[in-house]
Amino acid sequence: PKGITGPATFVEAGQSSTTLTLFAEPSTVIPKDAKFRLIAEAQIAGKAVRREVVSEPLRTAPLGDIVTKTRGTEITIRPGQESRFTVDIQRQGQFAERVPIEVRGLPHGVRVLNIGLNGILITERETSREVVLYAEPWVKPMEHPLVVLARSERANTEHAAESVLLKVTK
Repeated sequence: PKGITGPATFVEAGQSSTTLTLFAEPSTVIPKDAKFRLIAEAQIAGKAVRREVVSEPLRTAPLGDIVTKTRGTEITIRPGQESRFTVDIQRQGQFAERVPIEVRGLPHGVRVLNIGLNGILITERETSREVVLYAEPWVKPMEHPLVVLARSERANTEHAAESVLLKVTK
């Protein structure tokens, strides 16, 4: 439906999954029976394969404890180098706890640095955190959407930011 977006994505050769986020604008009204169609196309042993899956009826999640945003919609990284981006959160209502952050959908060979013992955390006194990515020297150029999630440990819920496009360049 109008007001819902999701990035095109792909599963890298040799991998079996990817992650994507569907995002609804705050004013989006979703019809009761709205569904989406996921279309997957691949070359398997030189043969074109296409599969379609229709979702269960869509529903928006309640706002919850956290609103998650990233500064910027694109991150550029070169093989063998680091790149940084910032995640901002807004705590809702009386929620005042620490917030673990997770980055999903990273291509093979790209990883998050400085994770620490408990992962990437925004402490109770903070509202943002810088995330550092590293691309191995052998990572090939590509564009791939990332999913950045903030988690409420109290409610065991995840709150995604809009997708961020990771650009691996030469």
